[in-house]
Order: sequence, then C-alpha cells, then structure tokens
Amino acid sequence: MNILILVPALTVGGGEIFAVRLANALSVKHQVTLMDLKPGNRNAHVLHRIQPQVKVVSGDVPFSGPELLFRKILVKAGLFFPFLHRLLARSRAQGFASFLHDYVENNKIDVVNSHMASADWHAFQYFKKGHRRAKFIVSMHGCYNRAEKSTDPKRTGPVKNRGHIFGAADHIVLLTPKNALPLAGHRLKNEPVYIPLGLENISPPPGITRNKNFTFILVSRAIERKGWEEAIEAVSTLRTEGHTVDLLLVGGGGHQEALQKKHAKDPFIQFTGESSEVTAWIHRSDVGLFPSCIESESYPNAVIEYLACGKPVIGTDIGEVAHMISTPGSVRAGFLLDYHPEGISVGQLVFFMKKYLTDVGLLPAHRLLAREAFQKFDMKKCVSAYEMLYK
Repeated sequence: MNILILVPALTVGGGEIFAVRLANALSVKHQVTLMDLKPGNRNAHVLHRIQPQVKVVSGDVPFSGPELLFRKILVKAGLFFPFLHRLLARSRAQGFASFLHDYVENNKIDVVNSHMASADWHAFQYFKKGHRRAKFIVSMHGCYNRAEKSTDPKRTGPVKNRGHIFGAADHIVLLTPKNALPLAGHRLKNEPVYIPLGLENISPPPGITRNKNFTFILVSRAIERKGWEEAIEAVSTLRTEGHTVDLLLVGGGGHQEALQKKHAKDPFIQFTGESSEVTAWIHRSDVGLFPSCIESESYPNAVIEYLACGKPVIGTDIGEVAHMISTPGSVRAGFLLDYHPEGISVGQLVFFMKKYLTDVGLLPAHRLLAREAFQKFDMKKCVSAYEMLYK
C-alpha cells in the first residue's frame, strides 16, 4: 500500500512522535510518506527519528503575490476581528485541498491517515468534495477533548466542523473511551476502533549504564503543569532528608531554561534539553515520573517509553495512565498520584519515591511488571491493527 500520514508539524509531542513511529514501522512493508503542514516548525530531534525509507514532504502550499498581500491584510485585521482568522484558515485549507488532490492522484496514494485536529481539518477539505481514490483515517489523540472548550479563533475550524470531519472519515481510531466523547451525536461511517499506541522493545544502547546515584527521570515537553517544578521540589526534599538521589529532566523550551537557571547550583538536577535519544536517558535512570496535571492527557508517550525500558512509573491518575502501567493481571508497575487541576501533591510524590529508596525488593519487582505492562504497546500489534483499517 501507498500510505500518507498527515501531521500539523514534525514537532515534539506525543501525537507527532507516534505518527513518526507508525510511519517507520509501516515503511518496512509499505510505501510511506510523512506530510507536515508547517515545515518551518520542524524539530531536528524529531527528524532524526525518521527512517530513511520514509518520504518527508511539505504540505505548506505556496501562495501567489496577491494572495500573500491579502493574507498580510487579514493577519493584521484579524488581531481585532476573530472571524477573519477563520476566513484566512479556510482559504489556506481550500488551497491545501487542491494540493492534496494532485499529490494523491500523482502518487497513487491509497490511504490518508491524519493525526491531530488541525491535520484532520485540512484533510477533510479534500475528502468533503465527494468520491476520492484514497481512504480517510482519523487518529485521535485527545485534541478534540481539549479544543471543545477553547475560544481560540484559530481552532474554530476543527471544533466547529468536527461533526463533518468525523462523518467524512472512513474510520476513526481512538486511544481511550475519553476520546470518544466528542463523537457523541455525530453520524459515522463505521464504529470507532481502539488501537493503543505502539512502540518497539528498546534495549539499552551500547555503553549506556545506569547512573551511580538512584535516579528519577521526567520526560516531557518543558511546559508548566507537566510537573517539572513538583519533581524538583520532591527530589530536593529527599536530599534534605539524607537520600542520595538525582533527577534527570529531558525536554526543552522556555520553562526548562528558566528552571535550569534557577537551579544552576543544584548538581543533583540534570537538564538535558531536547534530545533525539530519549530512551538512552531513560536507561540511565531507575524510575520514570509523570506528574502532569493537564486534564487532556490521554495516552502519554513518556509512560510508554518508561515501560519499554523496563522502568516503573510514578504518574498522575489521569487519562489512561492507570491502565497503561497495569499488567494483564491488573498489577501496577508503579504508583498513581491523585489528580488535582492545580497540581499534584509533592508530599504524595515524595512518599512514593521513598518506597523505592527504602524497600530493596520493590524496584526489581516493578521492573519485571513494567516489561509485562508494556506488552500491550507492542508495535507489531499496532501496525497490524492499522493495516486492517487501511485495507
């Protein structure tokens, strides 16, 4: 099959990273193209993860001189008139529809699989115009759960037209029952299908060894409400109490830079910045942290990576985290933090961290459970499920 995977941008994010992994895995047996709508936002670390046989193309449609002038006027006026943002977005989407039509026909694409709401909306502009040679698959990652309460005019297109988008899709892929909520009341061609995210089994890279001190790791986008400050406070508390522990923080951005400057004199906190070798850092650690308090979290990619590396998880009881860290026998490879919109309890995080520091048999036991819990995310199963929809 000839498969086109469409994403808003090749940036650091759970949905985007999974799209890359799916493209890589599918490319073993199929022709696969990754198309991004905003090539100017491409992240070098994400590009590094893409296999050479996956074709990467830009979906950023060029505009003529008059169109560019009109866009500039709209952008300036749109600061005061939100409806002009919608007009600008609609114009862009229509231009993309023509571009996608030519690309699909010229390259004999069999399937267009969009990931994230913006990509769904742009693909819909092509599929809404009647019979098409390609199938339309929408993979949902929680965007509509987050966007349905949004007042951002730039998101109005996907939100307002989601019923039409869902109705045009041949199949909709969900991660969690929560993802199904925005589908209520909309007519679908087929019942939605649940397919967990997939990831290959990951062995430690040659030469990688665990850190000398007991190390907790937090991998995420460096933004507020992902729990970076709480993790730092928890590890600082443990150090004050006499425990020799370190913290690895993997991710980049303004929040990371501010925290790194603030804690420059704390040698037990290591900021790696963005990395294309995330699992190498995970293999250096002992326990993975996911202390997020973002309500729209569904299937956090970092939790899967922790489990793939055989690391127990201390994570917020949000989205599907409880299910993710559980074995088929319903035994958890870690601990769940209570969810609070304002932030997780540092005291509770410290309590769970201490369990690994004081119970010598707990970490080895939870490592085995982590490997067992990871089996539900086997990439071979994920690819097979997607291939069934594509056919």
